Amino acid sequence: MQTEVPAKSKSLLGVTDLTLLAPIKRGLIPALDARSYESRLRLLFRTLGALRTSSLEAQPTPLITDFIDRIRAIHSFRLAIVGQEPKMLLLSVAFDGGWESYMRRIWRDLGPLLDLIFINCDGYLTSFDHSYAQYAAWVRSAQVDTEFFYNAAGLSVNDLHYLRRAEQVRLGGRVPGAAGSLLDQALPAVTALYRLTDMYPPDPGLVDGGCLKRAARRLLPELWEGPQPLIAPNQPLPAGRTPTENAALRWIATAQPADPRPPVPATPDPAQVQGGILVPYANLNHACLLLLELQDAKALQELLEWAKPRIYSAANQPTGGASSMLTNLAFTVQGLELAGVEGATLTELPAEFREGMAARASILGDRRYNHPTRWALPPRNWPTPSPAGLERVAL
Repeated sequence: MQTEVPAKSKSLLGVTDLTLLAPIKRGLIPALDARSYESRLRLLFRTLGALRTSSLEAQPTPLITDFIDRIRAIHSFRLAIVGQEPKMLLLSVAFDGGWESYMRRIWRDLGPLLDLIFINCDGYLTSFDHSYAQYAAWVRSAQVDTEFFYNAAGLSVNDLHYLRRAEQVRLGGRVPGAAGSLLDQALPAVTALYRLTDMYPPDPGLVDGGCLKRAARRLLPELWEGPQPLIAPNQPLPAGRTPTENAALRWIATAQPADPRPPVPATPDPAQVQGGILVPYANLNHACLLLLELQDAKALQELLEWAKPRIYSAANQPTGGASSMLTNLAFTVQGLELAGVEGATLTELPAEFREGMAARASILGDRRYNHPTRWALPPRNWPTPSPAGLERVAL
C-alpha cells in the first residue's frame, strides 16, 4: 500500500516554520538557590529579552550584532512556557529555505544559545556534546505538526539585509546620534549574564555552567574574537569598572574547551555515488528520462541486476570522449515502498526526499508559473491504451 509521508513543517514563499514542544524538568536546579527549572527559564528569558531590547532599541548605533540576526535566515523566533503540569517549553521559528540546511546552521552557530535554554528540558541533547545527526534526531522527536502557517512577504532575510544596506547607502552612510564604545554597550549584557552563574553553576560534573559560558561568548563575540580582542584571559582589565563588572569580564574572557563534536565529512566516498552527480559527465549532448513504476520487490531486484553493469560510479566515470550510453538510476520514496522496503529503513532517509519535490515547491523556488499545478506531466505509454483518467503520469 502506498502511504504519504507527512511533513511536520509548512513552507510558504520560501519561508519554513518549525515548532517544538519539550517537557520542562521537574524539581529544583542543582544550585544553592532553591529555584525550579521553570523559574530558571523565566529568569533566563527576562535576561535575554532585556539584552535584545537594549542592543536593538536603547542605543542609536548598536555595536554588537544581534545573535539571531547573525544566522541570516531567521524571520521570527519566539519561546513560551505553556500548559499545566508538566509544563512545556514551546519554540516557534520561521526561517528561509529548507529544514536540513537550516538545522545544520543552528547546530553549528545558534546551538550554544539553544543549549542554555533547552538544558532545562527532559531528554535534551546539547549541540556542543553531540553530532549533528543526534541533535537533528532530537529536534525531530520534539517537533509538532504545523497545521496552518502564514507568511506575509516573499522577501528572504538576505533581501532584508540588502534593503537595509541600500538605505544606509542612500543616506550617505550617516547614522544619526552615533556614540559610545563597544565595551560600554556590552558591559551591561556581560554583567547580566554573569549573574546567571548562580542559576547555572560552573560545576565540573554538570553541563549547566558550560552552556551558560558558551552562550555568553556566542552572544557577545565582538569582545573576544578577532586579532585584537577587547578582553583575553591574560589581558589587564579596563580601568574604572566595579568589582562585579571586573568579575564578569574575567568570567567571559576565560577560554572554553575545544569543540568535542566529530567533524562532518567534507565529501562522500566517490565509489558509493553514481557518476554525473559529484562531477558532471563530459561531452553529453542528449538525455532521456524514463519513468518506471515498480510492482513489487522482485521487479526492483530485476531492475538492479539489469542496471548494475551499466552504471558508472563517481570514482570511475568517463572523463570525456565517450560515445556509448551512460545510465543513472533514481528512486522516489513511493517506488521504494512499492518495492517492499521496510518503513524503518525509509525513516532513516532524509525528510526532504520523503516529502518530495511537490511538497517542497515553495522552498525550491517552484512558484507562480513553475508551481506544481502547472507542471507538464509526461504522457503514459503503458498500458496501451491507458485507463481512463490515467493518460498522464501521476504526480
